[in-house]
Amino acid sequence: MELRHLRYFVAVAEELNFTRAAERLNMAQPPLSTQIRSLEEELGTRLFDRDKRRVDLTQAGRQMLVRARAILAAADDAVKEARRAAAGDIGELQLGYAALAKRASISVTDLRDQALIAYPRDSGVGLYWRIIDLCVKAGFQPHIVREARDASVMMGLVSAGIGISIVPADTQCIRLEGVVYRRMQGPEAFSALHIAYRTADRNEHLLALLTELRRSHATKVPTSRRKRAP
Repeated sequence: MELRHLRYFVAVAEELNFTRAAERLNMAQPPLSTQIRSLEEELGTRLFDRDKRRVDLTQAGRQMLVRARAILAAADDAVKEARRAAAGDIGELQLGYAALAKRASISVTDLRDQALIAYPRDSGVGLYWRIIDLCVKAGFQPHIVREARDASVMMGLVSAGIGISIVPADTQCIRLEGVVYRRMQGPEAFSALHIAYRTADRNEHLLALLTELRRSHATKVPTSRRKRAP
């Protein structure tokens, strides 16, 4: 069934006269009658009761008329909308902007609805579960689109526009085009780093490391903790 068949049918249904319908359609009457018969054969039912004096719609024809008018109207609307879209009057335009980049810091709630690139849950750095916990406490589930174990890979994905990522502060040494780093704000926006060592171990390198960690811990916001093991 084609739209022209529906137009032929609607013209006859509204005129209830094949001759007047043919004139309305600017075609001869015999081809119109042939097209209507073909439509009826395709549907498997009569649409018109007709004799030499009159033409009436059958019950099937009346129902068909309602649907045919709706279909033709929808087709006309589709054509009009396509032309308006081509002219730029209607349509959809997607704009992207980076407002997160002009701010000195961001909060956890700013991550809502953002595409997130994260460390795998089994990476060992512990950030995956920390991020999940922070987001859940803020009232949403993070939208993780990719995972990567290497920070340079993550920054490459950020540079490519795949999403944003939460990484340790020392990752800022990786500089790629289009990538900016902003500090997470909030009392819980930190990740704890634990170190285990043997208290009886008098290795000078270990003692130097512990001294440096304690010095760093005393001069910065507490973002690491120490755990002793026998």
